[in-house]
Parts: sequence; C-alpha cells; structure tokens
Amino acid sequence: MEAREAVPRGFKRTILDNGHEEKDWNASACEPDVDSCFKKVMNCGRAQDEERIEACVQGVLGAGRLVRFDVYDHSNNPQGSAAVEVLESVPCSDGFGAFTVKHLAASDAGYHHWAKSALADPTKSVFHLCGCNAWECGWNKRNRKVTHISKWRLSSLSELAVEPWASATAFAALREKVRLAPKIHLRKVGKQPLAPKGAGTQEEPPIDVENEESAERQGQKIREALRTGKPGLLDAAGLGGVDGLPSPRDDAAVGEPRGGGIHEHKRHETHQSPTVPKRRRVDKALVEATGKDGDHHDPGSFLHDISSSPLRIAGRADAEPLAESSKRDPGTLLKSGLEEMRRYLLDKPGGGAAVSDTAEGLRNAREIVTLSTSLDLLLSGQFARLGDVLMQRLKAVESSLTDGWGVAKHYELIPPSKPAITADKERDFAAKAALRAAKLKESLQKAHKGEARPPEEATVLEVEVWKRKLPLQRTLIVEEIAAQKSMQKDQKAKADEAFTKRGMASMVTSEIG
Repeated sequence: MEAREAVPRGFKRTILDNGHEEKDWNASACEPDVDSCFKKVMNCGRAQDEERIEACVQGVLGAGRLVRFDVYDHSNNPQGSAAVEVLESVPCSDGFGAFTVKHLAASDAGYHHWAKSALADPTKSVFHLCGCNAWECGWNKRNRKVTHISKWRLSSLSELAVEPWASATAFAALREKVRLAPKIHLRKVGKQPLAPKGAGTQEEPPIDVENEESAERQGQKIREALRTGKPGLLDAAGLGGVDGLPSPRDDAAVGEPRGGGIHEHKRHETHQSPTVPKRRRVDKALVEATGKDGDHHDPGSFLHDISSSPLRIAGRADAEPLAESSKRDPGTLLKSGLEEMRRYLLDKPGGGAAVSDTAEGLRNAREIVTLSTSLDLLLSGQFARLGDVLMQRLKAVESSLTDGWGVAKHYELIPPSKPAITADKERDFAAKAALRAAKLKESLQKAHKGEARPPEEATVLEVEVWKRKLPLQRTLIVEEIAAQKSMQKDQKAKADEAFTKRGMASMVTSEIG
C-alpha cells in the first residue's frame, strides 16, 4: 500500500519540478472539479439517489471521466469492481443514460480478461445506467453488447493508483500525463540589477527572445523530421543536419545574475565549458532544440530515443549513449526494459505459446529463462538465490562443452523447458522405479538363460503345464518326459527284437519240416 502511494507522489514531484503548480497536478490526477457527492456510490435502484444521478449525468459525466462500478455475474452474484473511461454518450430512451467506454481494469481476473476482448471495440458495446437494478433492466441497443450498471460512482487516477487491481493502469496513465506535460522555464526577461559589490558577480545581458523563438522553430522542424523518418527534411529546413544546429548559448548570457536566483543550481549543472569537445556541445544543442515536453535536457537519453532513426551514426556512437546513461543513472536501462516487457504483456492476450522452443534452440531458450529468473530474483532482493542460479548456469555451460546439454541441463536450477504438473520428487521416483524394473527384468533373463526347454516331442498340453511350473519343477518334468520317452523307446526295441526272433524261429521250423 505504501509503495503504491509513493508512486503518485513521485509523479507529483516531477510535475512540480517542471515548473507547474499543485493545481496542475490535481487537474490531471484528482479531478478537483468534481463534486465530492458524485464520488460516493450512487444506486440507480434507490429513489433517494435519482436526483444526484441526474445531476451527475447532465452536468459532469462526459468524455474523459473515470467511472467505477460494481460487477455482477450471470447469477446476479457480486463479482468485484471495474473501472472504465467514458468516451461519448449514446442516445437512450430508458434509464438515466448510456455511453461508450474504454475498459481500464477490474478486480476480478475473469471479468477483466472477458472485458479486454468483448469490450475492445467501442462501436460494438455500450454501458447503460439503468433506472432500476442492473439484473432487472431489459434495455437493449441493436447490434451492440449492453452492460447494465446500477451501482457506480466517479473516480480519479489518484484513487485508482492505490487499488492493487488498478494501480498498473493508473500508473501508466499518470506517467503519460507527466511525459506530455510541458516544462515551464522560470526565467526573468530584461536586464537585471547589479549584484552587491564584493560578491564577485557581473551584470548579465537580457535574454535574446529572437534566438529563443528561432531555436524553438528549429526544434519543431527536427521533431517533425524524426517523427516522419525523413532526414531530408532537415536539409529542406536549412538546418544542414546535426552540424547545422545552433550551438548552445552560454548560461552567462541569459537568466538571473550569477550567484542568485532560485534556479542557480540547475544552471550550474547544465553549464558547459568552452573546452568541451564539439560533439558534446552539438549533443547539448540537439537536446535544447528538440527536447520533448517534460523531458530533462539529457544528451544521452535524446540519442537513445533517436537510436532507431535514419540519422543514427553507425559504429562506436551506437553504444556510447547506453554506456553513458548507465553510468550516469544506474538502473535506468533495467526500468525501461521492464516497462517495455510489461507493456508488451498487457497488449497480448493470454494463452499457450505460439512458437515452440525447438525453433530457437535448447541453449537459447534456457538462457532466456535463466536471465529472466535472475532479473526476478534481483528485483525481489533474493541475492543468495540469484547467486545460486547464476553459478549453476555457469556449471551447466562448462559441462556442456564435454558432456552435452542432455547432461548439463541437470545442473541448472531453472524450471524444466516443458511445464508439467508432476513434481520433481515424483518424477525422480518414477524414473528410479522404471530403472529398478528394467534391472530386475534383465536379471531374470540372465537367470533363465540356461533353463531347460520343453522337449520338441511334447504335446501342447504338456507345454502349457510346463510353462505354469516353477523352474525346478520344469526341469523335473522335462527329465520325467525324457525318461518316459527313453523307456518307450527301449520297450519298442525289445518288441522288435522279440518279433524278429519269432520270425526267424518260424522260418527255421518250416524249412526243417
């Protein structure tokens, strides 16, 4: 809560530092022109609120106003709160009014996801201030999705900024307002009185208003050239590119006498010595001539802003602005990168991955996950855990050179590349169980390798009986079958021998007779 309250205070301090007054901040963030009675809950189903609702709709509610209302599901059960920005009113013959809106945020994640897609097109949806309870209203608008509202009130960015579910949206809107707010330079025009004797100060000439207007016109032309991506406009404007820009004026020639004034410390911070290299002086002139409203006069940040334009100078100059910005204000690149990631994620709908990791390679995919995990641990202050993740990644890279990534990935602490509901302990237990089963099967195969087989002469029934017996019993059965076969063979041999003898005896008897 305290952290969310501190962010608007930072934006307010930036507005005041740019020369604005507190009323300017209130006009942007607090909606001071709205009567406090309209910021209290108004129920369209209560008769005592009708007068207040009509006054709000007719006199206050209009484009740009923020409305906070209660959400109900299809069963008329409360589903949290939501905030929208009014775009324009819609003709309505029933209730207090209707209007198109832009969805901002909602406390319920399900409704927020639905509203981001279903209410994305204002021409296909409309919000209706019912004259009764929302679930009792039957008003419809042809070819439009109607959202009925009964309990609502006006809100502001400063109020939404302290709500967990709306703070990100409110911060983005406040940041944009601060960025677009023009910077006011408090400088006195005309000659200034001499400083007291002995103070070591000298009288300074008045501001050259003509040069001020000329620099502003040149800055406007350069901004137009950079915005359209046509550097030829600089030559057409007679500026001659970067070298044609006016050199920065000496601070001693403008403003208040040296040694006094409320902005003396700012002048000393931006003062450039005549011995500064020409490139740095040109950078300062670029910033003074083309600085956006609300931006600080920072050559490094300006060159960073135009690094993607056709005027970018190739070579070493591309890396210098980033290095200078990091040295001057550590953490700036981290914050800007996180802001871009947040903006990208807010613009994309949820769902499964559209691109497989196999296209980018296992190593690159694991590298992205490692760096992202490290940034999360860094921002959350878990430095010991961060050190473990980075050290294990180093070990994995070292192991991959000899053992390959199939082995090296087991050194890392990041989640597996393919998400699964199975925990690591369960996965290890299953793998060990499968390994034990494979070893047992192999051992049984080795033990049964020299085992006796059923005789080839055995019948089908004898083979089935043999399979159902234990190994030792199988051997006995085979021996018994073999003994029976041998006995039968011996008996047959004896019968043949007896038959032969009887035949020979009968032949001899016949011959004698």
